[in-house]
Amino acid sequence: MRLVRSFVVSRRQDDVFDWVADVRNHTSSNPDLLAVELAGGRPVGPGAIFTTRFRNYGRVEVRIVDYARPWRLHFRTTGKAEVDNELRFVPVDGGTRVETIAEVPLRGLARVFAPLTRPLMQRVFEKRGERLRRALEERLPAVPAA
Repeated sequence: MRLVRSFVVSRRQDDVFDWVADVRNHTSSNPDLLAVELAGGRPVGPGAIFTTRFRNYGRVEVRIVDYARPWRLHFRTTGKAEVDNELRFVPVDGGTRVETIAEVPLRGLARVFAPLTRPLMQRVFEKRGERLRRALEERLPAVPAA
């Protein structure tokens, strides 16, 4: 199942990319994310692995599989929850547009019920995007006025 969202945040592209790339920051915007640890002492970047614990999903691994700073970021989540999140960071007048495409593989009965559950999943995905936008605006410096 493909979920899509886009929002504009009045923050600089580099700052937004760096904040989003560090999954440890996501606890402030995702109430279901209970804990995050950067595995292996590696820096945040290509191949970085975050070990996370989610409410309802337990332990989940999040790996950065594409890291093209400050334009493109791709997370692959494995464990009880499997998702591919591709993000694009586009500079716009006064800030950054964050575009996200999430691919959620469906198996078994989830495939059968996808037409019924997709609208709900899309609303939840958009709500999480709004929480992310607010967290970015609360935690990053504003773009100076022109």
